[in-house]
Amino acid sequence: MATAQYFSIISWPFNNPENPAYVPVIWTANTDSMTFWQRVTNTVQAMAYYWLHMRTLDKEQAILNQNLDEKYRKRSLREIYFDSAKDSFMFSFDSRITGYARPMQRKLVEVGPLHLVDPKPLDESLQKWMDGAPEGVIYFSLGTNMKGTSMGDFRRKAFLKAFARLPQYRVLWKWENDVMEGLGENIRLQKWMPQQDILGRKF
Repeated sequence: MATAQYFSIISWPFNNPENPAYVPVIWTANTDSMTFWQRVTNTVQAMAYYWLHMRTLDKEQAILNQNLDEKYRKRSLREIYFDSAKDSFMFSFDSRITGYARPMQRKLVEVGPLHLVDPKPLDESLQKWMDGAPEGVIYFSLGTNMKGTSMGDFRRKAFLKAFARLPQYRVLWKWENDVMEGLGENIRLQKWMPQQDILGRKF
């Protein structure tokens, strides 16, 4: 299962023919209409990420070997990765509406945004704060994989500077602390926010 748009490092073990000469690497700004040099750099990035992924698997395997008894290690991480081709199928919370045309085996199934549900009413204070935004609200979150406090002062100040240039908007910022130095008047910090309810809210 892929909880977001699947990309080549996930689909390659399924022997899915994703040629980086015309399938854009997900984290680039490339589209399905690339110039020659964009195709070259796209291919280099795809190969580099594959190499990095394999290197990471080996490092993780070394950590496993040091900390997990051998009787619990039936297969190596590489074996598990390359055995994906034997799996019945993989489904991703992806939709062809949000991506470019690409080859896809029948084993790879796009199930669309199944995780989306009808939004629930927001907390009264949050709802009132959002309703008071002159032009709308910007929702800023790094998700659960990265803490905002890990971005460092340089990047944090860059975001604060950018948001200060948008006084007509209010900014909801998922932040692990209650305070932030240099916080603008149009920014509200919260340690946790009901993301689906916020993004599903009708203005």
